[in-house]
Amino acid sequence: MRQLLTIGVLALLLTAFVAPAARAASDPVTIGGVITQVGEGGFILRVGPERFVRVVVGERTRITLNGEPAELADLQRGDHARVRGTLHIREGRAVMRAIRVAAVRRTR
Repeated sequence: MRQLLTIGVLALLLTAFVAPAARAASDPVTIGGVITQVGEGGFILRVGPERFVRVVVGERTRITLNGEPAELADLQRGDHARVRGTLHIREGRAVMRAIRVAAVRRTR
């Protein structure tokens, strides 16, 4: 009986600590960086030295380039982007499901 009570208390404690962390992972965040690669369904964003995030773009993702409506195919390597979405860690890599992408192309 005592063992069951201990297991029950441990389960409640784990739920109390894990549930807020799981909720926090799905809260939208904003990150910024430079696009290093664009492909089907998304792009790679360099957010720091040797730090990259895979950004997944869906049908409902709003994309702008220099303030004008755009599509994923309009984005290029070297564009600066701010991405709003939900960040997840999958197999040790950061993946962001994009809600909104605002990119700026620098002219030389």
